[in-house]
Amino acid sequence: MKIRMRMSLVAGVVTLGVLVPLLTACEQYDESESKTFDVSEKATSVSVDSGGGNVQVVQGDGETVKVTEDAKYASGKKPKTEHYVTDGKLTLKVGSDCRDGISDADCSVDYKVEVPSGVAVTVRSGGGTVGLTGVTGAVDVSSGGGEVKAKGLAASKLKAVSSGGTIDVNWVKPPDDVNVEAKGGNVTVRVPDDSYNVSANTSLGSEKVEVKSSSTASRRIVAHTFAGDVKVLVAG
Repeated sequence: MKIRMRMSLVAGVVTLGVLVPLLTACEQYDESESKTFDVSEKATSVSVDSGGGNVQVVQGDGETVKVTEDAKYASGKKPKTEHYVTDGKLTLKVGSDCRDGISDADCSVDYKVEVPSGVAVTVRSGGGTVGLTGVTGAVDVSSGGGEVKAKGLAASKLKAVSSGGTIDVNWVKPPDDVNVEAKGGNVTVRVPDDSYNVSANTSLGSEKVEVKSSSTASRRIVAHTFAGDVKVLVAG
């Protein structure tokens, strides 16, 4: 108990240390711009690299991808963004002038992306929150310092990593392969009632597995964190 309490206090100091420059960066932004566009080319997968911005991916009801970019910047240094489709893969990314997203960058870009059914999703953010709603295609997401949150998923496969935030993911359809890892936050996985091959562990925290767990189950869940609680629950 003493070790866990000490680690919790240290984590709190680290969190505050990260939070201060984030607030300082936000205060530096004095201009903003939002633009929305449809991607006419057919995309079977989407890759988003936001630098340090937040990313929201939602299941749309159309046949094309719809993108909203919300940019914040200072001193007229409007960020550059790119989007292009190659062999069915849509790439969305922020220019190198806006890569930090933590303390000394003059700009930040948040993305909201609506994807058609079945489109695979890859997201990379240096420090922002990654959110997913209703996605049905395979998911591979990571954030250097933000949360990963997902609800209403029907994706059969998900990999999620956060180096400094919590991971909370929720399915409405039993997934086949789930692999989530947090370096310093809680991990919560909620899946429909079924049998899963579960590996859930933490170095500093508690573990709770509520679903039926069997080493011979075809559906697999791996949920790990270094410092935090791990829960694998039946979705309610």
